[in-house]
Amino acid sequence: MRKRRQRWLVFLMAIAAMFAVISGFKNYQEERRLDELRNTPKILIYEMYPAAWPGGLSQMTEHLERVANLQVNYVWLAPCYPSGGVDGGYDVTDFMAIDPAYGTMEDFDEFVRTAEELGMSVVMDLVLNHTSNQHEWFQKSLAGEVPYRDYYLWSEKDLGWGTMFDGSSAFEWNEQRQQYYCHIYHKSQPDLNWDNPAVMAEFEKIIDFWTLKRGVNGFRIDSVQLIGKKFVKTHLSREMFGTVAGLLNYYQISKTPQLLTQLFEGRDLFTFGEMTAPIKPMFNQMVAPRGPLSAGLNLAPSNSYDKLVGFVDIGSGIGFVKPSLDRLEDELTKWGRHPGFVAMLESHDVPRFTSRTGIDGKEALSILFGADTHIVALYQGQELGLTNPELGDDIAAYKDIQTIMRYEKAVAAGENPQEVLAKLKPESRDNARVPIDLDEYARQEEDEDSCLSHAMWLIENWKMR
Repeated sequence: MRKRRQRWLVFLMAIAAMFAVISGFKNYQEERRLDELRNTPKILIYEMYPAAWPGGLSQMTEHLERVANLQVNYVWLAPCYPSGGVDGGYDVTDFMAIDPAYGTMEDFDEFVRTAEELGMSVVMDLVLNHTSNQHEWFQKSLAGEVPYRDYYLWSEKDLGWGTMFDGSSAFEWNEQRQQYYCHIYHKSQPDLNWDNPAVMAEFEKIIDFWTLKRGVNGFRIDSVQLIGKKFVKTHLSREMFGTVAGLLNYYQISKTPQLLTQLFEGRDLFTFGEMTAPIKPMFNQMVAPRGPLSAGLNLAPSNSYDKLVGFVDIGSGIGFVKPSLDRLEDELTKWGRHPGFVAMLESHDVPRFTSRTGIDGKEALSILFGADTHIVALYQGQELGLTNPELGDDIAAYKDIQTIMRYEKAVAAGENPQEVLAKLKPESRDNARVPIDLDEYARQEEDEDSCLSHAMWLIENWKMR
């Protein structure tokens, strides 16, 4: 009996050793691939938000020479598709057209052509989680038309999930279908059903259209962790947990990276996803060399100045934790060891970092580039050290649907309207969505001591390191 146990012990030890060797070899291979990526040239991304350009694509094209002077590699073009006008372009009504407010397809082609002549590539925003409720697909799904009937997530009952915007119900009753549809953002943004192969086929056509016919070189994928769904009822109370209710049924579940692999595998594209990944294994599941995307715009470290694990507001009762620039710098440096991490401080979704922190633009940019990450994303006007505009005191003047929803929910709960708006004003996404002062840009171009000059010096040194 003892000899039999010894043989089993030796066998188990051999199996464990074999798995250790295999695991070690995989880790070695991954580290070699990461080193290869670290040794490639650094990448600078510059986001342009069409809704903030009164002259549309033509005016944006005129600005591209200034963008190129910053040594930008990729111009990230936020949604320029026709939309329902509810969520700043992220409620798309047609993925293969240009919103007339921004120009024509010919204007878009000129934008891409000019960028290429200046040595830059264009990446577009791609919204995979949802469409507008005005999209033709949704209208036909409402009517139960084949094959659109199951393009969206329909349910006989409210599954208890809360929206990402304000924690209210993510299920809207539809009289025509006599069913609920899921929307983890606003009710005008119904979620697509990625368990339906026809949805995959539609987006393969969309990607082909922009890349093969219009010269686009990649995509920034909106809310990339949320597209796959386990369409079941949550056990958490929406009244108690709000946005968190239902989160585990769609927050980076295993099918999501599989869907992205199917969508982008074999395409020579630069893809980076908007995500909140507080731990490295979660990030690695999505980003090269292990995951399907080229890079990840990870909000967890980028928001660490004033948020815990990337999304928990420090000011919401956790009084022993203070906003910290040191913590932000440490997080950017730590995450920056991964060559697929995209460092950023501002975007169309984030108020100006100068106003959030009280520091000037030069110091903010020094923090961003001083972390020496492999990829950095700048938002239009950040190179000028812009601060938040002075937003008004009337909620009717606001465009940001997230601000509006949070305001309405708080006021409905009995809070003072003026106090609610005063709290929401510095957080509103409207802060980042106003036009750049191009006269200020011209002034800074002539000033050797300007924030713009400092930005150009920082970028030059960062790219050489």
